[in-house]
Amino acid sequence: MPKLKTNRAAAKRFRKTAKGFKRYSAGRRHNLGDKPRKQKRHLRSGGSSLVHESDVGRIVQLMPNARISPRKRATPYVAKADAAAAAASAASVAVVKPAKAAKAAKPAKAPRAPKAAAK
Repeated sequence: MPKLKTNRAAAKRFRKTAKGFKRYSAGRRHNLGDKPRKQKRHLRSGGSSLVHESDVGRIVQLMPNARISPRKRATPYVAKADAAAAAASAASVAVVKPAKAAKAAKPAKAPRAPKAAAK
């Protein structure tokens, strides 16, 4: 079996972290004098951000030696604050749904009789 080789271009652009893969934001390399201060500030955001979970599979293919398990690849990282917010919103939605369902319950309509064929 041939060796698994890392794509060198991807290795220079992405770093493996505990949360996923880190990438640097675009638009921060040159012509910074022409860009507004606000745009540069929003691009800064700590200098880097995580690759979106839908793109992680492609990065793993390019970097097979990054040591990410298939189980970890299938479950994206969720911050504790985000998990708590999702649980709270799910609990509030569960309380609201039965009230809406009782209001929206309408009797089923009877099926229409077939039309008589035109002569």
